Amino acid sequence: NSIYRLKMYVRAQYIRSLITMVLISTLFWRLGTDQTGARNRISLTYYNTFLAAMNAVSTLPLIFSARPVYYRDQAAGIYKPFSYLVAILTSFTPLIIISSLIYVIPTYWITNLDPRNEAGRFFFYLLVWVFLNFTLMLLCQLLAVVSPTLGIAKIVASVCFSMFSLFTGFLIPQYAIPGWWIWFYWVSFSRWPVESMSDNQLHNLSLHCKPGEGIQIPLSSGGMKEYCQYTNGNQFLDFFGFKNGLKVPDFLVMVGILLFLILVMYAALKKIRYVKT
Repeated sequence: NSIYRLKMYVRAQYIRSLITMVLISTLFWRLGTDQTGARNRISLTYYNTFLAAMNAVSTLPLIFSARPVYYRDQAAGIYKPFSYLVAILTSFTPLIIISSLIYVIPTYWITNLDPRNEAGRFFFYLLVWVFLNFTLMLLCQLLAVVSPTLGIAKIVASVCFSMFSLFTGFLIPQYAIPGWWIWFYWVSFSRWPVESMSDNQLHNLSLHCKPGEGIQIPLSSGGMKEYCQYTNGNQFLDFFGFKNGLKVPDFLVMVGILLFLILVMYAALKKIRYVKT
């Protein structure tokens, strides 16, 4: 059954995107190119992944409610797992795209994410956001297929998203992660969109210090001089351990992760059953 038969769910998703847009836009109002503005750009990018994850988790009850119907119809030979997978992807596509447009377009310009006002950066940011939501949605779909109950799926999703968020490189920079945990930094799907969107907004962006934001350095002749630590967005990216100029490779990794999840989802639909047919 198409999710568009559940009108209340679709409306709730649009309203959620609208409310979130107003909240984020007013919270990160007109970011500047000072030190605080640069830091808040990365904070907003990180927070976006958290919001997308919470939104994806909300789809779990919907997916579980459709699972017995899939078992019944698939056993009756009405359609094959591949057809069901294609139906899932195509039915969620308009919902994700429209919700993304509702959220991204006003937020991007109200928060002044790109002071250079380059259209290419906006469309790239939108593209990454759409693929991020697709990936999270498909991951929740996969959890719904492999989990025996809705409660277990919610617990696993919460643990996974919390761990992925912890290893994005924002809360703990890459160089500060202990060696025995660094592998999780590379497998965390959240770090790729955070690094890609951060690089998109800060790469080669000129920064300055407002009064009081610089570091006070003592002079040999006496007195103090204020030194601006970060004058370029690349320096800020380096501070968080993000690589400069790799937004496109990061996006390609996201595409690879999405394709991998599609393959795993197909295999799970073929092999896993929790209801006798």
